[in-house]
Amino acid sequence: MRRLARHLVFFESPHVLDEQERRLIVDDIAERRRGEGRYASPPWMTVSQALSELDAMDGRLSDVLKGEFRAL
Repeated sequence: MRRLARHLVFFESPHVLDEQERRLIVDDIAERRRGEGRYASPPWMTVSQALSELDAMDGRLSDVLKGEFRAL
């Protein structure tokens, strides 16, 4: 619940958090999206898993779109 509360504060009023706390939250969100760290085997689909699945389905994504997803 505390983690959720910190994330809510981060999204609604990030200026009330100190720089270190904001950086921790940004890093946590990035790890979740990429499926790294403690999120290495998440029950949800990560961006890299989605790209792999699209490649397996022979999806035709443009190189620009693939680059944008990988930047996340």
